[in-house]
Amino acid sequence: MKNLCILKYFLEIEVSPSHKEIFLCKKIYTLDLLQETSMLAYQLVDTLVEESLKLYVESNQILTNKGRYQRLVGRLVYLAHTRSDLAYALSIINQFMHNSEEKYMNVIIHILRYLKATSRKRILFIKNTNVKI
Repeated sequence: MKNLCILKYFLEIEVSPSHKEIFLCKKIYTLDLLQETSMLAYQLVDTLVEESLKLYVESNQILTNKGRYQRLVGRLVYLAHTRSDLAYALSIINQFMHNSEEKYMNVIIHILRYLKATSRKRILFIKNTNVKI
């Protein structure tokens, strides 16, 4: 294997290395997702999910585009590799993958508005020189 250069971008993950630390983020991926869903003009929100959110399956609800819902959930799951703060919200909306009602799509829209506000969040890995094997 050959080392061609310093890693900067891999599998849509931006890598910012320094001598003692590495930052990972998906800012470009997040902005592409917001642009694809036309969410760049929406207002920001500070919380990932609403505090009083209670989701359950009801009969006679308005259904949304199931394919679009599943695609957005999939893209959010991929984004969660560098955004562990999304884990709880994604566990909620994953439960309703085959029952894409309008209220579940509204939760995804809320998550996207949160992502717009926090698109600069990243993961930090610090080099530990005290590890002995």
